[in-house]
Amino acid sequence: MLAGELGPWGVTANSYAPGMVPTSMNHYAELPDDARSQLLDTLTLRRWGDAAEVADLVLFLASDASRYITGTLVDVSGGKLATQVPGRAYERAAGQSA
Repeated sequence: MLAGELGPWGVTANSYAPGMVPTSMNHYAELPDDARSQLLDTLTLRRWGDAAEVADLVLFLASDASRYITGTLVDVSGGKLATQVPGRAYERAAGQSA
């Protein structure tokens, strides 16, 4: 792995996994309402990300603030990988507020 090869020189190597960010390439924002809703239901935060949120992570990883982080993959997807059925948490929360 790159982090292991570059560590002796004090170089960190990380990667990031961006989630569903509407762009002109993927056309998420242009999908029909039901298709958009179905995709959003797979996200723990249940909202689209935006490029600035991904950029925030990249800036952090490029800064001295992350100097002790290396060899890792950071998920910046609104919780896509956090749970298989995020809708259940929303159902429970709705039941508690009723």
